[in-house]
Amino acid sequence: MCLITLSGAQNDALEIRDLFLKSQKFYESKDAYLLDIEYTLYKSEAGDDQLEHYLSETIKNGQDFYTKIHNTEFVELGNKSLKINHDERAVLIDKRESKVASIGVIDNILAVLPKFKSYKVTKNNDGFKCEFTAHDITQLPFTKVIIYFNKDYSLKTQILHLTNALPYVENDKNVYRSPRLEIKLSAVKQYITDEKLKLTTYLKANDLARLSGKFSKYQLISNL
Repeated sequence: MCLITLSGAQNDALEIRDLFLKSQKFYESKDAYLLDIEYTLYKSEAGDDQLEHYLSETIKNGQDFYTKIHNTEFVELGNKSLKINHDERAVLIDKRESKVASIGVIDNILAVLPKFKSYKVTKNNDGFKCEFTAHDITQLPFTKVIIYFNKDYSLKTQILHLTNALPYVENDKNVYRSPRLEIKLSAVKQYITDEKLKLTTYLKANDLARLSGKFSKYQLISNL
């Protein structure tokens, strides 16, 4: 397999930024889609011991979006934004922000891109591998980020090495390990309209002050 290094210095960060912008345009060009997402939190930077694992999904339908991350759902419908926290059994409704990205990691990386120490992008037959390394002393939540893109600029895998180490007991000794989070995204799938992007799934019809029967035992918190 032939590998071509496209950039390897901080001065080439603009080329990396262009890669993320192309990925952003890829998703924005789709009128509707569904992505299956797999989250796995590992105990250490390189080991296979898992701390947490769960499946999730992201949906776009026109200008409406749905995202589920573990036990929390985020819904953007029209001019309303909802957050359903199943652990706290609460539904928060608020005014929607002017723009909500369906793939938040792209906007997040673009925002913190200048704060990393080093950058590298490698192209191969499957797509692109993008690596970011933070400074030795950093306020970023990650010491290292590796993101794989497919050839069409869609996201494939994110590997996030977390900054904060966690304490463990191994062989009767206290040790600290820096966990890593791996996020794998499926290819874009066709979205068939269902209840996830209907306001009446969460609220009574034409009544923003009452929850639907499905969430009747949840607390409604309204910031409208």
